[in-house]
Amino acid sequence: MLKLIEETRAVSESELQVNNITPYHVTKSHCEQIVKSGYYDQLKYIVEPSIREFDGPGTLHRSGEHDNTVVPGLQHKYAQNGILLVTERCGSYCRYCLRKRIVGKVSDEIAPDFGRVAQYIARHPETTNVLLSGGDPFVLSTSNLNKTVDHLLPIEHLKSIRLGTKMLAYAPERFDESALSALVQRIHRAGKSPIIIAHFDHVGEISSGAERKVRALRLRNCTPCARSSLKSTMIPEILAATFAKCHEIGVRPYYLFQARPVKGGSHFQVALGRGLEMVACICGTTRIKFPRRWVRSFPDRTSRQPAGWMICPNNEICRTPSSATNMERLRYARRPTKDIQVEPPAAALGRQR
Repeated sequence: MLKLIEETRAVSESELQVNNITPYHVTKSHCEQIVKSGYYDQLKYIVEPSIREFDGPGTLHRSGEHDNTVVPGLQHKYAQNGILLVTERCGSYCRYCLRKRIVGKVSDEIAPDFGRVAQYIARHPETTNVLLSGGDPFVLSTSNLNKTVDHLLPIEHLKSIRLGTKMLAYAPERFDESALSALVQRIHRAGKSPIIIAHFDHVGEISSGAERKVRALRLRNCTPCARSSLKSTMIPEILAATFAKCHEIGVRPYYLFQARPVKGGSHFQVALGRGLEMVACICGTTRIKFPRRWVRSFPDRTSRQPAGWMICPNNEICRTPSSATNMERLRYARRPTKDIQVEPPAAALGRQR
């Protein structure tokens, strides 16, 4: 029997495999947090399976990641960035995950040879940072993370090592380990910036434990940034509160990512027009510095580009042609916003709950 948000139903193992249903797995601490937060009716959509995962459109390959893989486990889609897949496991499995094809499974897309990865990066001086991803690198032992970092620290032109994680939300106790603090300090002493890309989708995920761990990381020369995903289940005022909370505890809002129409998660996708309204509502709700970009990544392009729009530092929302170059986008960004219809906050709250 599989407990879904809508119902409990009998589902065979073969049916789960045919439909590529991501396993249900949530940490004990997160189960407690989403109830204690008072936001269970909103947070349940992030981690609990839905019947809509069985009949939604889309494919498992929505990012062109295979085409951008240069050595096993390393993607080099953007000139300055490398994405290193270090595990296919996570602390909990998000139902909208863009890598449903690998998470919770045994995958050959995970880097088997970090020495070979380092050799590639060493030959590409334009690559100035590497993002450890997967999966979630913090489900690995600190010893294993050190072994990965062993290969990256000697590369002189590598200026920062980023670690993308949702463990600050799912299991903040993971950051209690003294060896993890030592790893952060080790990266810093090597002359590189250790950056934690914390994935917070909802203010209710930011527990008091997560707050304490963030403050401790900042004291250890680690830069915490936050990313969020724009989803159909999201209430704009709640996302604004999430960014405000991140700002309060010292986590810099980094970017807001458009949910992709991946198979099993396409029901989370927001139409661009509706997304524009939601983001305008968020900008009007908060006075903090908004994430630099709201972005959708195109698999057939060599740079992450806004899908017809971008968010500017002064909170203006500007429409841009999808074919615009980066310089053209900057020129568009200086233009004033016109004719953007923003749904009143009360209407948004009433319709999405």
